Amino acid sequence: MTGEERRPGEAVDWASHDFDHTDPDTAQNLYGMLAEAREQCPVMRGSSHGGFWALTRYADVVEAANDHTRFTTTQGVTIPSLGLPTGSVPLTVEPPDHKHYRRALQPYFTLPAVNKLEPMVSQVVVEHVEAFAGRGHADLIEEYAQPIPCVVIALLLGLDRGIWPVFSEWVHGMHVTAQAGDLAGRDVYSAKLADLLITEVDRRVTDPRDDLLTTIAQTQVNGEPAPAAMRYGMAQQILVAGHDTTVNGIGNLLRHLLERPGFAERATREPDFLDRAIEESLRFESPALGLARTVVTETTVAGTTLCPGDKVLVMYGSANHDPRRFPDPESYDPDREDHPGHVAFGYGRHRCIGEYLARLEMRIAARELLTRLPGLRLAAGAPIEMRQALVRGPRSLPVVWPAG
Repeated sequence: MTGEERRPGEAVDWASHDFDHTDPDTAQNLYGMLAEAREQCPVMRGSSHGGFWALTRYADVVEAANDHTRFTTTQGVTIPSLGLPTGSVPLTVEPPDHKHYRRALQPYFTLPAVNKLEPMVSQVVVEHVEAFAGRGHADLIEEYAQPIPCVVIALLLGLDRGIWPVFSEWVHGMHVTAQAGDLAGRDVYSAKLADLLITEVDRRVTDPRDDLLTTIAQTQVNGEPAPAAMRYGMAQQILVAGHDTTVNGIGNLLRHLLERPGFAERATREPDFLDRAIEESLRFESPALGLARTVVTETTVAGTTLCPGDKVLVMYGSANHDPRRFPDPESYDPDREDHPGHVAFGYGRHRCIGEYLARLEMRIAARELLTRLPGLRLAAGAPIEMRQALVRGPRSLPVVWPAG
């Protein structure tokens, strides 16, 4: 049963339920359905996209995410597949080789390294606020949340910042065509992205620069140059994962602050409140609903037998709403006293390497927008529709404010 077939208030027949996170109606009512699933059907079955299982409970999610002997990333981490020509490294590499690629990238994403990026990120953010500040209305997704992480990741990699609309279009195109089952269209977008990254990485082998792509191009494993496919995969991982989830992280945070009376004002004058609001936003509406694993050896989760080769969707978003871990999980409350660690950035060795950068971008984007546009509010009567599939955030966020 898809969200399209289920009427409001109708009970779910879990014996025959067919879960599809890419169904638009399911996306709009996702967390209510997941609350029922955690109690009545903690391991759901989906027949779309080649068939898969979906884990909903916190304990099962973190166990699967942290056990590469039973659940591997090497066969891909998205449902549906994006058709990328190589794996996203180090995400799709397991021990013992995983550590070599993670260590090569890590120096760019430590907290001290990310803090040094604050002037650059602030400049990008302020430029985009000022572009529409005098107008009195904007779509905060299209004009703000979308470009900021794309420009930041382009600058970090060492790409021309003007290329961001191009690779953003390609990544978005891969997601849309994959969800629609348009494999030919998906492969067109993935090939364009691969060509860009192969060209840029190869260029830095002979023409090194002071950028992340050069570090990737020069990566070694056991004293030897890393295989070309692995180097391309590293660049792919940073570009694809480094902007799309942060776009939605910014969009979700701004929605939460603007929907609740007094929250936007507090965010401008209480830095601690803004930090708590960011963490609560990441928990409450995780930008990445989940990532996939492939079963390595027969195993049982919550009474359900999973067989080798089965695809499993490890749903971080559902885990972050599990009342066994989070008190009153369906309330967005930055002031809550009990703040257990969320898994919005994943768990274990494959936890998102860019989490500090994502938080920095969310913090600066909220602070500068709300400070520079006093009186900012959601446009009256504008419905907020959520993106479906693995990455969740508002499709648009129309706002208005008194123009000066």
